[in-house]
Amino acid sequence: QGGGSSSPVPACWLSEGPPGRSLPGRLLLAPPPSPAAAGSCAMVSVTMATSEWIQFFKEAGIPPGPAVNYAVMFVDNRIQKNMLMDLNKEIMNELGITVVGDIIAILKHAKVVYRQSPSVVCTGTSMI
Repeated sequence: QGGGSSSPVPACWLSEGPPGRSLPGRLLLAPPPSPAAAGSCAMVSVTMATSEWIQFFKEAGIPPGPAVNYAVMFVDNRIQKNMLMDLNKEIMNELGITVVGDIIAILKHAKVVYRQSPSVVCTGTSMI
């Protein structure tokens, strides 16, 4: 855990879940991709819990047993929702996902989920 960076980052937060529900450890702010982007809002990355990844895999058509195994691998490897479009066959194999049909189903579902994800636009420290 330890100390954080002293460089300023835009204050952009995305909350998921029902109002009033505590989501400790779920909200993270990605730093701007370059110094030139400072002051503009970078993509907000939302760390997903194992249960959310299980749901993701089930929605992709993965059977319950492998869905749990894949979800654990995603959490253990800190895969986040904003990384979905970075997934490919090589990464899936490194994560232990080798069934070709599962890989195709997951990659297709990842595109759908990524397109449905809310985006946050902000500048400075205020949300637009």
